[in-house]
Amino acid sequence: PGELVDRLLRAGATVALVEDQADAVVLERAARDRGVAVPDDLSLIALGNPTRPIASEIAFTCFRIPREEMGRQAVEILTLVMGGQEEGRQRLLPCELAGGQTLGPVPDKRKGRRN
Repeated sequence: PGELVDRLLRAGATVALVEDQADAVVLERAARDRGVAVPDDLSLIALGNPTRPIASEIAFTCFRIPREEMGRQAVEILTLVMGGQEEGRQRLLPCELAGGQTLGPVPDKRKGRRN
């Protein structure tokens, strides 16, 4: 995790989007160990609500994914495909950005602070 933080910062990244909140917790701890403040120096966003339990005192910013609706529509599409229909194989579902403490403005690298 620490090496990933180093690579992100070397690449000029200001935000990391991770698959699961547990990954965000590990990445935040690695950033803190390196003196990198979240969200002041690096923002972290988790994709979806936690799927693996991990303790954290931080409320992570995340996208709420409608997983039940996604599953329902996946079954519907599979049923259509198995019935010979090719239409409607791709659907877009809305994801909601849920506020937390880990998303901040882009840091101004020239001044060493956020815009």
